[in-house]
Amino acid sequence: MKRTLDEDHYMNDTKKESKVDKVKVRTLEGHLDSVTSVCFSPDGRRVASGSRDNTIKIWDLAEGKGNCIRTLEGHAWAVRAVCYSPDGRLLISESDDKTIKIQDLTEKGNCIQTLEGHTRWVNTVCFSPSGRLVASGSADNTIKIWDFKEGKCIQTLQGHTNLVASVCFSPDGRFMVSGSWDTTIKIWDLTDGNGKCIRTLKGHAGSVEAVCFSPDGQFIASGSDDNTIKIWDFTEEKGNCIKTLEDHTNWVWSVCFSPDGRFLASGSADKTIKIWELDFMTVKHAFETLIVKSLDTRERTLNKWQKFLFKSKMSDPRLLLYIFDFAFITGCDRLQNRK
Repeated sequence: MKRTLDEDHYMNDTKKESKVDKVKVRTLEGHLDSVTSVCFSPDGRRVASGSRDNTIKIWDLAEGKGNCIRTLEGHAWAVRAVCYSPDGRLLISESDDKTIKIQDLTEKGNCIQTLEGHTRWVNTVCFSPSGRLVASGSADNTIKIWDFKEGKCIQTLQGHTNLVASVCFSPDGRFMVSGSWDTTIKIWDLTDGNGKCIRTLKGHAGSVEAVCFSPDGQFIASGSDDNTIKIWDFTEEKGNCIKTLEDHTNWVWSVCFSPDGRFLASGSADKTIKIWELDFMTVKHAFETLIVKSLDTRERTLNKWQKFLFKSKMSDPRLLLYIFDFAFITGCDRLQNRK
């Protein structure tokens, strides 16, 4: 179902009780409001978290204690997304204050750049594979490509007719895929500097909440509030959907391929993370389902952080279980209506 910006994003909690056996849980506490986004550093030793309390916290996991070693302030409104640069030296954050901030983590976490240009809140951000560029998607229906060192927008991609929920660079940085509440997925050619939309993929019955490229750049995965995941063949001219995965019982908020491309992780408002085993892009089965029960009394879904777990180059998704021993972020609330 196509959504509007005024729609309430809270999802009804499922009544089914569940638990994860033999999993140690570590709770990182310190934020004063809901945690909206988390991201592992490339070396897996730290976690950054963004919150509706307008702050970003850096947590040290090296000794398994999960201490907060730094609090970054500067955003005037809720922080909606955080993302490490490929080398782990920088952190990008976006906020309901319509700004994007680049923090230098090598010293005191100083803000080295503030990017402004969107006319409504910024919903998603990511670094290019080279770490030179930043992409952002907004409720103003546009995507902007930034040269963050120069502090300027070098391309604005227009074509979506509703909020841009997710953006992702191709592994070689030449293309970008975006997912929107207009129910479409668009592929953009960034090579000539014009940011031309070369393909629009249609098939989801609801808003597209998450998109990502496979590590080899041949496939695209998308998650939607129609409760499905679709796999698209990027190498084909028409970008045909080659598989639809339908095991989730609620909105799919996040999708991510493992670095070797053998697995796909998906996070949903049904309180589960599913790990799909892929065999030449033929899905065999849901390899393992992790039922995540929040410590919050409302049992909200951890809907975004799992996409960063694969940064540690894990080839076996069962190792996800051990990461719970280091960090468990509560109160994720991306479903909050934002006006």
